[in-house]
Amino acid sequence: MSTHRFALLLFVTILPAACSDQQVQETARADSGVVTFNYQDTENDKAAIFPLIGRWYPVHEVRRLSDRTLTAEEWCSRPAERILVEMEKARVQCVEGTEYVASVADVKTTTVPDQFVVSFRSTKDAPLRQLVFSNVMGVAAEISKSPCYEGKRVAFQRFPEFDVIRRKIVEGRPCPAMGGARKAP
Repeated sequence: MSTHRFALLLFVTILPAACSDQQVQETARADSGVVTFNYQDTENDKAAIFPLIGRWYPVHEVRRLSDRTLTAEEWCSRPAERILVEMEKARVQCVEGTEYVASVADVKTTTVPDQFVVSFRSTKDAPLRQLVFSNVMGVAAEISKSPCYEGKRVAFQRFPEFDVIRRKIVEGRPCPAMGGARKAP
């Protein structure tokens, strides 16, 4: 037997033993530490929240805030209506300044195409128990069950220019420094 064949045979024999020791160590490490959600669970498929994560603004609010002729005082005159969806929670900001925050319990898809139901950990009489996203098409969706609109379906959009326009209008200062009634969103 040549030296190369012997070395290859030795490598093939030792490699599985080394890998099995490494797998035991990784399993031991995985069992200790931070507990995370199991996204493979079909009953509670929280991975369905990924296309919904981000800031959503009613279409009329996008039109108002994208007006580059607004003064800083006009921009800061009232809070921006929005729904902020994060992995673990959602924050709903209504036009009059009322804000609702709730932890995500589960996210389900329905038999209706492009429809997602986000349920929250809240009591039965809480204003924010669910948000239903319908006709989700990238940057646009219709959202219902919001406490701001008494559950009615409203057209929402993502607003990627929000931060750029805000910085230009309020010159990087927070709204209370502008004499407005609110903090910068």
